[in-house]
Amino acid sequence: MIQTYDDLKAAIGRWLHRSDLAVAAEDFITLFEVRINRNLRVRQMEASLSQTISAQTVALPADWLEFIGKPTLGGKPQDFITRDQYKTLDGLAPVFEQGYFSIFGSNLKLGADVSAGVTLAFDYYAKIPSLSASAQTNWLIVDAPDVYLYGALLEAEPYLKNDPRLVTWQGLLTAGIDALQTASDKAKTSGGTLEIR
Repeated sequence: MIQTYDDLKAAIGRWLHRSDLAVAAEDFITLFEVRINRNLRVRQMEASLSQTISAQTVALPADWLEFIGKPTLGGKPQDFITRDQYKTLDGLAPVFEQGYFSIFGSNLKLGADVSAGVTLAFDYYAKIPSLSASAQTNWLIVDAPDVYLYGALLEAEPYLKNDPRLVTWQGLLTAGIDALQTASDKAKTSGGTLEIR
């Protein structure tokens, strides 16, 4: 049974019929986590932030992947503009009711006068917490150990120069991710019906 980081490393060795991959297995897991964070967006990854700010540049959370909806200032939605548009409009900050934002690196830049202090709030998709010797579990290994295993095995095959197995692990990983995404989508509407408004 795969329930922890150590369980996953042991399973990788068993599935590959290798007892000399304990250190490399850590890399396979890390590489898989990078891959999955690029592609997966499920309800378990949803997070929220709310804080009072007084500067137009705000560091995004370290685990931020992308916004869910628009950020708000004082409850008012802000509109996205490109970096070039932001640079053109910089210094012409409107009141936050009509504000805008852009993303520069790992910073959120707001085009609104927030100097008096206002609440910035947004929902976002957060990175899956990484597994390690000191962080043995996360929601993904609990909810979908198969996804973790197949993903790590997929990352292992180029290292082992076993290219024919890539297709097998990719197919199993895709099926696992699809099932996880479907379960998440169903859970988001559980207990209710969608209505056209």
